[in-house]
Amino acid sequence: MGKSKEYVTTLISEGQIVESLHFGPFCHNWWLVRPINKNSTHTLLLPIRLGMKSHTVLNKRNFIITVVNDAERPNFPGFLCYSKENQSGVCSSPTEAINTCYEKVFDSNAKFPGPQVMGFDNSNIIQQLLNGIVFRPYMISLGKLNVIVLGMGKSKKPEWNYAGEGYKSVLQSNYNGVKSAFVQEIED
Repeated sequence: MGKSKEYVTTLISEGQIVESLHFGPFCHNWWLVRPINKNSTHTLLLPIRLGMKSHTVLNKRNFIITVVNDAERPNFPGFLCYSKENQSGVCSSPTEAINTCYEKVFDSNAKFPGPQVMGFDNSNIIQQLLNGIVFRPYMISLGKLNVIVLGMGKSKKPEWNYAGEGYKSVLQSNYNGVKSAFVQEIED
């Protein structure tokens, strides 16, 4: 399946934003990275909401994809896909969930791009997923360092460069094969 294929997807449930997951040290697992364009270092993030449920039709068959807690990896979303009596089990990506379920249904190894099938390229679904989010996090890549800005704040303190309570970011890096995340937060 090519990247340009459009899938007819309906959002059944937008799910919920969980503060500790979406705005905590493991937030990078709960936001889908979508660059503005190929050459941009600025990246938009779309929320992977817990309980989000979408419906699509593949090969004239209904498929439901749901975001669940992954009991084995509690800081990561799990993805479950089912079609009638067939289901994928909890998978680590929407692509794995959809392709596993599709293979069970049709005994075919056709491949589908999970985020697109779930509707993450559909502007109406994106708007529904952004409902209720006061500050939309964004990510800036600087070489091997990713900075995810989760909140902004301001103060009247020049010694803080007028930054204030409410600012929160996660610095993410990979050093010697070990992924590290550092949370920065300003509290007054």
